[in-house]
Amino acid sequence: MDNELLKQLQELRERVRLEHDFSPAKFLAERIKAGALKIPAADSASFASQFVRLWRYGAYTAPEIVLETSALLLGGRRAGVACDPWADLGVLAKRVRDVTGARTYAVSMNVEDATVGKALGPELEWITGDFLNVLETLPAVIDVIASVLPFNARAQGPRTFAGDSGTPIDVADDRASQILAAASLRLSADGVALYVVTPTFFIRTDSILHKLGKLGLGLDAAFALPAGTFAPYTNVAAYLIVVRRVASDTMFVAQLSKDSHTNAQIVENFRQCRADGPFELGRYVSPGSFRGLEPLRLEERLREAEIRFGARSISLDEIALDIRLGRPQADFDFPVLTNVLFVPLVGNSDVVDDPEALTLKKQNYAQIAIDPARSDARFVARFLNSELGRSIREAHKSGTTIAKLNSTGLRQLRLFVPNHKSQREILAIDQRVGAERTTLLGLQNDLASLERDLWSPSFDMPDVERRLGALSSRMSGVAPHVASTLDQWFETLPFPLASILRTWQATASDDYRAKYQHLLQFFEAAAEFMSVIYFSAFGSQSAFFEPHRAKLVVAWAKQRVSLERPTFATWRIANEYLSKQTRQLLDDDAEGRPLCAELFADPSLTLPRMLAHKDIATIFAAANKMRNDWSGHGGMVSPDDARQRNQLLLGELQKLREAMADDWKSVKLARALHCKPRGGIFENEIALLVGSNTEFLKQPRDMATWLDIERLYLLSDGAAHGLQLLPLVFIGASPPSAKNACYFFNRVEKDGVRFVSYHFTDRAELTELFAEASATIRSLAQAGSAGGS
Repeated sequence: MDNELLKQLQELRERVRLEHDFSPAKFLAERIKAGALKIPAADSASFASQFVRLWRYGAYTAPEIVLETSALLLGGRRAGVACDPWADLGVLAKRVRDVTGARTYAVSMNVEDATVGKALGPELEWITGDFLNVLETLPAVIDVIASVLPFNARAQGPRTFAGDSGTPIDVADDRASQILAAASLRLSADGVALYVVTPTFFIRTDSILHKLGKLGLGLDAAFALPAGTFAPYTNVAAYLIVVRRVASDTMFVAQLSKDSHTNAQIVENFRQCRADGPFELGRYVSPGSFRGLEPLRLEERLREAEIRFGARSISLDEIALDIRLGRPQADFDFPVLTNVLFVPLVGNSDVVDDPEALTLKKQNYAQIAIDPARSDARFVARFLNSELGRSIREAHKSGTTIAKLNSTGLRQLRLFVPNHKSQREILAIDQRVGAERTTLLGLQNDLASLERDLWSPSFDMPDVERRLGALSSRMSGVAPHVASTLDQWFETLPFPLASILRTWQATASDDYRAKYQHLLQFFEAAAEFMSVIYFSAFGSQSAFFEPHRAKLVVAWAKQRVSLERPTFATWRIANEYLSKQTRQLLDDDAEGRPLCAELFADPSLTLPRMLAHKDIATIFAAANKMRNDWSGHGGMVSPDDARQRNQLLLGELQKLREAMADDWKSVKLARALHCKPRGGIFENEIALLVGSNTEFLKQPRDMATWLDIERLYLLSDGAAHGLQLLPLVFIGASPPSAKNACYFFNRVEKDGVRFVSYHFTDRAELTELFAEASATIRSLAQAGSAGGS
């Protein structure tokens, strides 16, 4: 939106604070009508959104993705009469009129909304009042209806409508359902209605969805809006549905995204009845059985797993002899049975096979006895604790307030159960892994004991040295293996990080000064790289990110650091704050986790879980402190001190490896080489920027989006979209002899933006205009904006 418009809105907000009886809506409407405030048509939606953010806490208006998709769905349609029965500021009604040319009615219960709406859209026919009460003042037949229906608003009681056969149909006391029914019954024979609804439309047993057929209506499509579409007002998920005057046994479902190419392809697939590409681009389902996209996505994963395992999945009901839910009574206890497991009904705790291992109250578990002829209960428990198993458990929970497994959901859990021989072999390996872990724990306890004794008042140096020597002897064969596996691990990292570790590794083994400096550069680069991922993810939902960005700017200012001239602390603070926000999202099953999956373009949540691991912030803080301490220590660094510093940083590197585990194997940094739209999908040729080798592997990847060849992406396994990274890290062709040199943003200077490379020494610095990077830094570092206070 134009900065002058934004400035005037902010000035109005200050005036409202000073004059309690001042009406911003009336004043604003008068200025618009008088021509003192000119709002270009392209800015009307963003202007309306800012107006709502500034004066109506908790309210919302039609977001751009709803306007864009509605225009695509209505494209080419001419209509005589259109209506928005819940019109807020009339933004959606205005878009409908622009597309269809129809005489368009905007109905609003809010006088303030209507006042501003009339000024923004004088070409609309405005009616103030409850739609259900003013219905008779509207034309008897309406060709197009489009509306963002009220979220979770109660009506004054059930309402009765005449069914298709004349039978009275009662609609529950939900305002959105009643408006949908009343408006849709006015549709012309070939009319179409577009509504934004919440997931309860598909989940509630008394939903209007189950009565559409009796009303002579049909559901043609349900397009899932990206999580966070209505942030910051609410993170609740929502769907854009298509209703017609024709009953239908199937409906088209797809996942809309922030990418306009993807959304245009989805609408084209809907028009062409095409549903054979990536899952997100469209599938046909039964409206009555649809409970959201996640169960469908899980079915896709299960089909892929069946191909990979060469066996079909089975339901838990097929191998369960008894399923018993826990009870809240104080004297309740599960019966003593053999070959049993205990599944938590709420949360994401482990499935256990020992009643002594329960960590929740017994009422929050189900005891399941497994048929010993079919499987070992320990095997089933291990499977349900795997990443796939946890996803299966989550998908079968029900409930709109607290998601919970019930008897039906438990019986429907899908499993992969091989023959007994394979189960025994897998469990045997699992036991060996556990035994080795126990050995490592013993060594860690021995080291901890030595450390305690070293600083105890009764310190016995000869005894400690003798025990340390014995322990070192026992561990002498482990060091080469640890170094080897560390090499294998960093070859799974994104190239910007792996290339620095390769430089560290290639440094002469006795040049500890250079080696520890490379590791310091690695940790600062890693903190910056992860910050860029966070900025890219959170920034993909600007309204959601704005309050967090504003708080981050304040946190930087308090620590006297900035993004324009960043230090290690700049990136450390960003990681600490945004990792905490990410953990809060992950802890919120209902709204937070879907939003997190959308932000990071990762349905499996592997990437956000890895980045938000609590230990990572601690590791960066430790490395940052080492850097500060060592920078303040003047004079030459002795070889012994340099060696010790390298070892200390190597210890932090091992901790980082433990925190990240092998998760980078399922999340790849990539760059698009070219894209070819084909058969309703986007066939992208990508280069995988993984490991330290500058000759990147190339592969085709069918996706639901068109990747930009000038940007870097993080692609999670099984995801149809990628997380586009902000241009603060790039792998470029400058100089041409090092086309795969990686550069990190370093600081803003008078003559441009400075980037540095930590692995390419021939040209370690670049200072150019870098317009996109400069604009990104300004948007992230600005002290405040509308709605940020």
